Amino acid sequence: MVDTVKFSEFANGGDLSNDKTTVGLDASLTVNTRFNNPWTYLPPGTTGDRPVAAAAMFYRLRLNTTTESYEYYNPTLISWVPITTGSVITLDGTSNQINVDNTDPENPIISLSSTINAPGTFAIQGTTAIAAIINDATLATATATNVSTSAAIKTYVDGLVPSPLPAFGAAGTYIRSTGSAWSVSVPTIADAFAINTIVFASAVSTLTGLAASNSSILGSNATGVPTYIPLTDGQMAIGSAGGTPVAATLTAGANITITNGPGTITIEAATGAGSPLTTKGDLYGFSTLNARIAVGTVNGQMLQVLSSAAAGLAYSTAAYPAVAGTSGNVMTSNGTDWVSSLPAAGGADAAFSFMLMGG
Repeated sequence: MVDTVKFSEFANGGDLSNDKTTVGLDASLTVNTRFNNPWTYLPPGTTGDRPVAAAAMFYRLRLNTTTESYEYYNPTLISWVPITTGSVITLDGTSNQINVDNTDPENPIISLSSTINAPGTFAIQGTTAIAAIINDATLATATATNVSTSAAIKTYVDGLVPSPLPAFGAAGTYIRSTGSAWSVSVPTIADAFAINTIVFASAVSTLTGLAASNSSILGSNATGVPTYIPLTDGQMAIGSAGGTPVAATLTAGANITITNGPGTITIEAATGAGSPLTTKGDLYGFSTLNARIAVGTVNGQMLQVLSSAAAGLAYSTAAYPAVAGTSGNVMTSNGTDWVSSLPAAGGADAAFSFMLMGG
């Protein structure tokens, strides 16, 4: 007698292991049949949950929940191989994001959250949508939403320079136009100059900088090389034959004082060396320096030679004869006083003016 047991009464043996056998009914055979389980998946899990390599799991698929893709272990490559060929991997991202997932460095996953249409727009890390890629060498159709190809940009830039640029020249040279082409210059110039530097030709085809000098004027030495001449209060550049002008102040002469200041030179007579005249009628005279010839003290005085006076001259009252004298006499000097006498004809007195007496 055969005992009959329902399938629902069978004990639960769990999932079948690889290469295990189970029994059941076959629809074509309509009889009880044994079935062999040749292949099973490995349990799903993260990259970190991958099982230790063993012959029983070689080439068996598992779902990697980290990368969200199926993979298997290849004992020949000694590595896990993802199943991605011909498939689309979808990852969630933010707007305009291109993301590289390096959780599994050997199998990075790139997700693109933007929408690409043909024609359409493709926005990358910004708010401006790229409407088209153009290949216009004139860039006439360029807009804020067009991206030009590198070939078009190169053609456009090359067109800005009429001729090809020459090869690099010596250090300090520069590119200059000959009127029809670009060429490397003969003059050389330093990479940079300090602020306020004056550039001059220090030699044939060599430009040199003259460093700035505070509170100075520009001059040159005997060979024409420019140089600065520093000046202080009251100084001026004074020529030096065959040499560089010299900064110097004016030299005061006798009875002169010179006062130098910022931007000023004051020249005046020394103290006591001004005009010696003090009274109306005074005259200028000279002894060893300017001297005063004092005006006479009473009316009628005459200026006479007086060796004892400071200037050799002085006013004095002349001594006239008390009586006018005989008619026709003249006033003559006897060496001490004026006297009335007849003129000596042909004498020395004839050369001078004389005064006729009225009698």
